Formats: sequence, structure tokens, C-alpha cells
Amino acid sequence: MTTMTTAGPRPRAAGLDPRALLINLILCLALIGQFLLGMVTNLFVTIPPQHPGVDAHEYFTGVARVIGWAIPHGTGWLTAHVLLGLVLVVAGLADLATIRRVRRAMSGAGTSATGAWAAPRPDGERAD
Repeated sequence: MTTMTTAGPRPRAAGLDPRALLINLILCLALIGQFLLGMVTNLFVTIPPQHPGVDAHEYFTGVARVIGWAIPHGTGWLTAHVLLGLVLVVAGLADLATIRRVRRAMSGAGTSATGAWAAPRPDGERAD
């Protein structure tokens, strides 16, 4: 009869930074909340036909003007929807920076693994 023992910490899968996974989980939950807030806003909030940003000649300028109007003058649902959207944009950029930092730290390991796979075997064949 054999017994298995494990020594040391449990190995972690390559590339899975717990902090990055937690950030992404929170962002996914916030996106679900944004979706639900958007549905409620669409169904139950009447936005006036004339407000800042409606006839903007350039899209991003219009979006900025609508956001600037919706936060102080919108109903609760609309304001929550806009604020959560802004939080998601900022958090998404922060997540992108975190992922880039993790990948940069792991690029040496990835290059080594790719090199080991692509290197020819002693008999001249590639390791597939």
C-alpha cells in the first residue's frame, strides 16, 4: 500500500494571479449590475427628448455632455447607471494595467516554455 504525501505549498497554475482573478470577478459582477440597471433605466425612466448632447456633431463630445447632464439631473436609476458605467471604465483600465504587469513578469517563463516546445528533438523531429 502506498501513501501520498504532499510537501510544500500547492502549485499554482501558470498565469493565474489571484489578485487579477479577483478584479476580473468583481468586474464581471459589476457588468451584470450595469446590465440590470440599464434594463431598469430603459423600461422605467423617461429621458426628456431635449437634453445636452442630443444633437452633438461629434459622438464623444455628445457622450461627455450627456454624462455631465445625467449625473446631477437624471433620476436615481439613470444616475446609478451612468456612475456604474464610469466606474467600470476606470476599473477596466486599471485591470488592463494589472494584466499587462502580470504578463510582463511572466514573459520569461512563457518564452522558455515556447522555446522548449519548438526546439527540435535529438532525432531531428519537432516535439509536437
